[in-house]
Amino acid sequence: GPWMVMFDNFATPEECKRLIELGGIEGYKRSADVGEERFDGSYTNKINNGRTSTNAWCQNECYEDPLAKKVIERIAKVTNIPEENSEYLQLLKYEESQFY
Repeated sequence: GPWMVMFDNFATPEECKRLIELGGIEGYKRSADVGEERFDGSYTNKINNGRTSTNAWCQNECYEDPLAKKVIERIAKVTNIPEENSEYLQLLKYEESQFY
């Protein structure tokens, strides 16, 4: 299977707090899987009862935020993948008893 790397303290407490705030500004919505392909090449969302979290995409105000930009730049540097070749940062939110 795919490998995973975990970085302790990758984002500062200040960056984490701000990303959580920005997720609220962007608007957390029920997490969904990729559904059927549309005629234009985009995809519908498919709700999966096994996925109860909510998520927001770091676009708009979030994407322009200085602290978010620092985290996005750090991800690009660590992965050696230019930011323009990545999707928007996905912010997940879990309440007690929710899961992926």
